[in-house]
Amino acid sequence: MATTPKKPRKETAPKDETKADKFSRLASKRVTKAVKAISNIGNLSGGGYEYNAGQVETIRKYITDATAAAMERFASKGKAAVSEIKI
Repeated sequence: MATTPKKPRKETAPKDETKADKFSRLASKRVTKAVKAISNIGNLSGGGYEYNAGQVETIRKYITDATAAAMERFASKGKAAVSEIKI
């Protein structure tokens, strides 16, 4: 019988972690993950795919708009909805 691999343990926050420490810890992970995801989108420019300028512009606009909305949330301390993109 095959065993399923164990899921990696979630990192637990120190009990004395401040809100600023928590922000720094989570922001570092999330920004790194976002940058890797954007890099993966760039990999679509390779020769193994066919795309047109309109599709590239749609991706650029969606990423730019999502980034601007995220930054705006810091100014307004509010939440923004995330929509799904159709290329």
